Formats: sequence, C-alpha cells, structure tokens
Amino acid sequence: MIIEIPVSSRPGSRFEPIEERLLDPDLIQLAESLPGAKNSLFISREVTGPQGIADLVATVKTGDSLKARRNLQLPPLASLSDAAVVAAFSSRRVFFPESVASRLGMSIEQVKRRASNLATGGYLLKKGHGFCRMEGMTSIGRSYALEAKVNNWKGGLSQALRYGKWCDSASVVLLRPPRNIEEVQQHFKHFQVGLAIRSHWIVRPRLGKPDPGMRLFASELWFDNYLQNPSLSA
Repeated sequence: MIIEIPVSSRPGSRFEPIEERLLDPDLIQLAESLPGAKNSLFISREVTGPQGIADLVATVKTGDSLKARRNLQLPPLASLSDAAVVAAFSSRRVFFPESVASRLGMSIEQVKRRASNLATGGYLLKKGHGFCRMEGMTSIGRSYALEAKVNNWKGGLSQALRYGKWCDSASVVLLRPPRNIEEVQQHFKHFQVGLAIRSHWIVRPRLGKPDPGMRLFASELWFDNYLQNPSLSA
C-alpha cells in the first residue's frame, strides 16, 4: 500500500520539464521495488531537504521508529542546527559538550547553550555536566531519494550526491538511456548512487552514510508533514 504525504507548500513555483513528468509512473514502480516497501511505503513529491529538492522521496521501514517518535509527543525540530546537536549525542551513553563541539564546528559554549535548551524542550536528557539523546529521538525509517532526468545523467548524479547527505540512499532515473551506458554505470557504482532507465534498475540503490544532523532534520521535516495529515496522525 502506497501512502502519499503531501509536503508543505513553498512560496513561488518550481519549473517542471514536461518530459520528466513522463517518469512519474516509473518513479512509483521503482519505489515499490525498494527493500521494505511491501510492508510500508510513504512517498512525498518535490521534497525540499537540507540540500536540494528531490523529485520523490520514498520512506520505508517506518514501524518502530515512527511509533517511538510519536510517543515522545514533541513537536518536530525546526532547525538544522538543533537537529545537528541532537544527532551528535547518543541515546545509550552520556556525551559532554566538549567532546562534540569540534565535530559540529561550534564553540563549546554554543553547544552547551543549545543542548540546555534542547534538554528543556525534551529532546535531550541532562546527566550531570553531560547530555544524552532521548530514546526515540532518531531518524524515522529508511529514506530513498529519486531524481528524474530525461538524459542528463551528469546533472542527476550531482543532485543525487547532495541528496545522499540527508537521505539513506539516492538514485537517478533516466527517461532515455545514455549512449555510453557501461561507462555511466561505472560512474554510478563508484559514487554508490542508484541508476534506473525508466522502471528498470541498472545500478541498485545502496545505503550510504548521510550526515547525521542533516538526516535527522530531513526526518523531522517528514514527520512534520506526516503530522499535518489528519488521516495518518490521528
């Protein structure tokens, strides 16, 4: 069963090439073939992430993580900076601001201030001079970004690499195969980006290692859209 979650409206309008719209059925068919999609498949179109706007994001295997996030009864995080701080702490052990400041590119005082505010909000738990992340405050499910292109595989690959910073996997879907398909295939394998021609996978999508803060923030944006759908969040 496919459940579509509309994304929040944005000011202005995005140019949509007519030919790329021909790939809409193929994007859905490819999403249905993803691991875990048979149990639950949520799709969102024109998703604005921390970097770039993906044509379609498929979210699968939401089960326990979605339930745990809902049970926290906390509003979605509203900024990438807050998500980065939350993601830097562990839910299993106490970390100190000094140990995560350099990883985040923040001063120790900045981390202390943000972590204290996030602990007040319920996203972190203060433990002495350190903090740990609240159980359930984690990325929901697995997210796969799909980018539709007529034949511009280079442009698609560049965009997919940006999506891979905030999705678990990213792929490019072409309407027409490139002439040098074997060479192109090797490029995508090298960068661990999926490649499909219409609804046929040429390079299967692989799970990557997205930036923890960006991944959590993208998940919180998804959760926000989920909550705004009364039929799902009731």
